[in-house]
Amino acid sequence: MRFSAFIGQEGLLADLRKMVREGRIGHAYLFLGPEGIGRRTLATILAQALLCEEVKEGEPCDACRSCRLLQAGTHPDLVCLSAEAGTLRIEQIRSLRSQVAYKPLLAKKRVFLLAELEKMTEAAANSFLLTLEEPPRNVVFIGWALAGAYLLPTVLSRFQIFTMQPLSAGTLAEALMARGVEAERATAVAVEAEGLPGKAFALLAAEYKEDEERSWLRLFLTDDLLAVFQGIDNFSRGDREILRERLCQLEKLLGQSLIARVRGQEGPVGLEGFDEVSLRRLHKAVATAVDYLRANANVRLVLETLALAFYHERKGLGRGGRKGVD
Repeated sequence: MRFSAFIGQEGLLADLRKMVREGRIGHAYLFLGPEGIGRRTLATILAQALLCEEVKEGEPCDACRSCRLLQAGTHPDLVCLSAEAGTLRIEQIRSLRSQVAYKPLLAKKRVFLLAELEKMTEAAANSFLLTLEEPPRNVVFIGWALAGAYLLPTVLSRFQIFTMQPLSAGTLAEALMARGVEAERATAVAVEAEGLPGKAFALLAAEYKEDEERSWLRLFLTDDLLAVFQGIDNFSRGDREILRERLCQLEKLLGQSLIARVRGQEGPVGLEGFDEVSLRRLHKAVATAVDYLRANANVRLVLETLALAFYHERKGLGRGGRKGVD
C-alpha cells in the first residue's frame, strides 16, 4: 500500500512523504487518533516506505523485494509487537529490547511496529523507556494509540507525535464512491461512521446480504479452477477491509457447519458434502487468510491459496487423502 491510497489526512501524508524523501528519519513515531481512523494502516505504510528499496518521492514502490516481503508479513527487518490478552506486558518489552541490538539483514534500518501502546503496563512502559532513551541508530519505532488514552509522559516525550482527526462526511463519502459505493449509500455511511474510514468499511461489510456472503462459498466450490481464478481476479480488485470482512463471514459459515456436523445436525447449505476433518482444515485455512490480509499480505496470492485449499478438499487431495466431496 502507498500513502496515495490512504483516505484523508492530506497534511500529515505530505509531511510523511517529505520526511522519507529527505531522509530525515527520527527514532520513534506515534500515531494518535480514534479507533477506525487508520492508525495501523498509516503506521504500516510508513514502515514500508522506510524499508523499501526503490522508494520514490517519499512513496514505497509496492514492487521491490522489501515491499513484497512486508506485504507477506515476512520481512526480516520488521518486528511487530501487540497486546496479549489485552495487555502489553514487561516480558514482551524485554523480548523487544533483546532484538533491538540486532543489525538489519536486508534494509538500512530495522522497524518495530508497536500496536495499542495505551495497553502497556507501567512496568512495561518504564522498561521500554530505557530503550527509547538510547536507541541504536538503525532502529525506528512506529506505534499507535487511542487519542486521549493515558501513556506515561516520559514515554510520550520520546516520540514524534502525529494526531489524526476524523474526516468530514463529504470527504469520506467521496472516498467511498471512488471505491464503487453508490453515492446515496456512501453519504449515509459516511455520516453514520462519524468520519472514520475503518468504521465506514465495517458498516458496509455488515450490510452484505446472505447471498452475497455465500457468493464466496459458491466461488470456492466451483470445479473449474480457471473460472475460480477469474472470479478471484474480480474480487481482488476490491477494498482490502471489505474483502477481509467477507472472509470473516465465510469463516463464520464454516464454523457453523462444523458445529452442526459435530452435533449431528443439518448445517449451512453448500457444505453438506464435506466431512468433519475437511471442515476443520478449511476453517483453519480461512482464518489464516484473514490474518494474512490483516497483515497487509498480497490479496490475490491469499485468495488463490485459499481457493486451492477448497479445491484440494473437494477432490480428496487434502492431508491424509480423505475425500471431502463426492
